[in-house]
Amino acid sequence: MAMKRCQLHYHKRSVCDRRIVICKFCEDPFEQRGLQVHRTVCPRLPVLCPLRCGEKVERKNVDDHVNESGNCPNTLINCPFKDTGCDVRCKRHKLPDHLTTNVVEHQIKQQQMMKRLGDENKELKGRLAIADYSVASLTLSNTELKRRLELVDSSVTRFRSNVGLLLMLQSECTLLSRGQVIRFRAPFKGCSRILESSSFLIYPTDYEAKVVVNYNVYDQGARAISVAIRLTRGDRDDQLSWPFKIRHTIAVANQQDHGINRSKTIDPAKLDAAFVMYCFPNPS
Repeated sequence: MAMKRCQLHYHKRSVCDRRIVICKFCEDPFEQRGLQVHRTVCPRLPVLCPLRCGEKVERKNVDDHVNESGNCPNTLINCPFKDTGCDVRCKRHKLPDHLTTNVVEHQIKQQQMMKRLGDENKELKGRLAIADYSVASLTLSNTELKRRLELVDSSVTRFRSNVGLLLMLQSECTLLSRGQVIRFRAPFKGCSRILESSSFLIYPTDYEAKVVVNYNVYDQGARAISVAIRLTRGDRDDQLSWPFKIRHTIAVANQQDHGINRSKTIDPAKLDAAFVMYCFPNPS
């Protein structure tokens, strides 16, 4: 744009649309030609409340003004007794009238809520008591299971060793060996019985065997006990050396005060592979 030199200073200061001016609201600098566009978005520019309460607020504070925590009298807000069951929503400036005219109704709703909370509290206490009882029952069950497991472990440890046999006779004879103990009562006088133990491994090998006991009662009152080791089929028979040649000793302890303990080492290579012990009745 051409002009006289004498007019240049005035043009630059007051007329030029590219001169720098300061927004009187946000105090940021802008070219004159862009000032009007800036005012459409200026955050500090006062604008009328969109809810038509008549108040002007800075553009950046409009949301805070109209929300429920703001101060716009035309904002819809919930009744402060909403949690007790009042569902009324009204403009902020009408809330005092609502509270004044519904005092009794609000009190009734409060009492109903207190009763409901009391019932829920009782129900929760009942559930808690049931849960505590269940926990206590589980604790007792766990203790009982541990006790039974200890008994099973003890039994397994005992039965995996060699077999011992306790004979419940009048003379209280006992066949002793490491490991299992099998109890039985003596048969009536004049009859005989053969008893077998459960299978076990002959330590330290993998031969499986049983203890066989033949118990006889004779007319004269004498008792004869023959004890032998009988081999049984095992899972590892094909990996073992045959015939069986391991020497083993059987010990029988007579628990009478006058009883005599006996033991015998048996050689499988010999025909005499059993141990016979004679027990006599208690003296009358």
